[in-house]
Amino acid sequence: MSNNKKFDDIFKQLVKENIYSKLKILNFKKESNLFYCDLSDFRQILSIQKSQWNSSDSIKFTMNICFYNLHFYQEIHNEPAPEKPKEHHGFTRLRSGSLTHGADYWYEINNSVEINQIGNELGDDMVNKIIPFFKENDT
Repeated sequence: MSNNKKFDDIFKQLVKENIYSKLKILNFKKESNLFYCDLSDFRQILSIQKSQWNSSDSIKFTMNICFYNLHFYQEIHNEPAPEKPKEHHGFTRLRSGSLTHGADYWYEINNSVEINQIGNELGDDMVNKIIPFFKENDT
């Protein structure tokens, strides 16, 4: 198995076990690497962004968080709202690293990093920073 395939399988497993499993509790739904929760007037979104510089030796990824409001979008853009809003349609956007590490932060999967270490870090970041942030901003 090539490193690229192996790393991609590890990435998918990390997302499933450490991101989606935590967001699912808050009623988030999943579409590829985008997770969303529709609340009364707005949508909470978390999207996973892979680095454009990924290679067969390494996969780097970060998470983007946003809040989207249908009425706000239509008012600002003077156009119909997208049927399936994505992270870039949001009115408030931030990188997860600003919550978890105080600055932009990319997780990295490669041969020199223990996968359990990445999973633990990702799980801790979700439970201690990202989930509370979504809970604080659910109205």
